[in-house]
Amino acid sequence: MGVVSLLGYVSLLLIYGFAGFFIEAYGYFAFFYLVGAVVSVLGTFGALLAVEPQRRAESGAGVLSRIRESFSAEFVRKHRGVFLILLASGIQGMGYQVYFPYILLYIQHYLGFPLHIASLVIFVAILSGIVAAVPAGVLVDRLGRKTVALIALPLNCAAVYALSFVRGLPDAIALGVAWVSLSSVLGVTMGTWLRDLYPEEKRGEFSGYTIPFNVAFTMVPGPLIGSWLIHAFGKRRLINGEEAVIPAPVIFQVGAAIALLSILPMLRVRETIQKKKASWNGASPAA
Repeated sequence: MGVVSLLGYVSLLLIYGFAGFFIEAYGYFAFFYLVGAVVSVLGTFGALLAVEPQRRAESGAGVLSRIRESFSAEFVRKHRGVFLILLASGIQGMGYQVYFPYILLYIQHYLGFPLHIASLVIFVAILSGIVAAVPAGVLVDRLGRKTVALIALPLNCAAVYALSFVRGLPDAIALGVAWVSLSSVLGVTMGTWLRDLYPEEKRGEFSGYTIPFNVAFTMVPGPLIGSWLIHAFGKRRLINGEEAVIPAPVIFQVGAAIALLSILPMLRVRETIQKKKASWNGASPAA
């Protein structure tokens, strides 16, 4: 899981690493078109080159009946843990989306850094997430999913909250590194914990449920909350002859508070690492 998270951070690194320089040279629209084209091309090639795992195809029940079964009261009670971790991940993602879409604007216009410096700050922070991803996976396997998650979550929220007090470049870099590296640890932990809890006969189906929980549940309300906070507490300023609202530090404070609420469902979910250790120890040696 650490390697998978590493690849996600590599993509963010490539985007934000050169975003400031590209936007300053060619503008935002050219940047968005370029990123969209690159994602479309690489995604198409990746799908064509992907190898289908050799698993027995499910037959029988249709899609709607399987979904009804998965959300039936009996099934939810039996697999309560997976739904609670999906909920916790969604809450964390919602808190993240309160501030992340506006972070470049915040660094550039609230802190007053040039766009290329803002891009470099995010580049260094994301680089720390890459460095933390694989060791995080090892840590999760050694200490357990729940243990690491319950340590990483409050530390991550504290780092996000502290971002609201950044004023200079050194503290922006230091707190940015703390924020992204702890986000990497938390992301690896939650992803591993969730996969441990997938019902074995519905692993593909529940992988699909991560999309509404991590996209619709996070990327719709999160930015809306952030936008409302910006318009309520942000400062109005003329930028390129047009009135704009500058993001305010409160987006980090509210985002951190929302993410911290995810600890409530997490506390109600069992640890899964002992079960896996038991299965490893109980496995018969190869002849």
